[in-house]
Amino acid sequence: MFRIRTGTNTGVATIKITATGNGHTATENLEIEIRNPNPAVTLHESRLLEAGAATELNYTLSGAAGESSAKLELSRIPAIDITRRFDFLYNYEHHCSEQLTSKALPLLFIDQFKEADKEEREKIKANVTEALQRLYGHQLPDGGFVYWPGDASANEWITSYIGNFLIAAREKGYDANNQVIARWKSYQKRAAQNWTAYGSGETPYYGWDVQQAYRLYTLALAGSGELGAMNRMKEISGLSSQARWRLAAAYALMDKKRDRRRTGTATGCL
Repeated sequence: MFRIRTGTNTGVATIKITATGNGHTATENLEIEIRNPNPAVTLHESRLLEAGAATELNYTLSGAAGESSAKLELSRIPAIDITRRFDFLYNYEHHCSEQLTSKALPLLFIDQFKEADKEEREKIKANVTEALQRLYGHQLPDGGFVYWPGDASANEWITSYIGNFLIAAREKGYDANNQVIARWKSYQKRAAQNWTAYGSGETPYYGWDVQQAYRLYTLALAGSGELGAMNRMKEISGLSSQARWRLAAAYALMDKKRDRRRTGTATGCL
């Protein structure tokens, strides 16, 4: 065993090992990744300028070469600091199913908030593609998704959340695996059809209605709406506002925006 000390630059390093003995020589090249173990640090400063006013921002970059940068964001209205928020997503290094999805899903819509250059578009593509590949490994044979690899049973909320991401990624042009999506649809359909309002108990559990409404929404989003399950849910009294809105969105995706049992003015499905 021996120790190796690296320099300050990150990236892939190649180590060449040569062993000699009894007239024989063996050589092997190993590649190892050198990374900075410290979390990213972001310093933020904002200024509000009146018309015709000027200001000066001074920054001193520290750290290894190429690892520090400064960015300037200008806005005619109070900025929501898009650049810093998306940089946080790029550097987010937690990998449970929920965290992987939460990191990648917003990146699909970054072009609606800012203009990304070629370098950033490549970074977005790399992050989304990596999340897709990792999440494939979190799917069980029955089509559901687990919270952590190694879990024995699917998490129903996470399964809907990941499915939402898979469908959105495919719509944005990413090569989301068709077999993964097909297995996910089968799981969602079975779960939607077998769902009961209170589960196995006599009183509602937390989020009992939102969980089913979100599942039905993701199926409608995928073009596989379960109208029967939607109609049964619509008749349940006591649905929360969150569940009613999500269920209404599922009906809208299926182009069913009126309740035909009612006459007169056009009314929403809920």
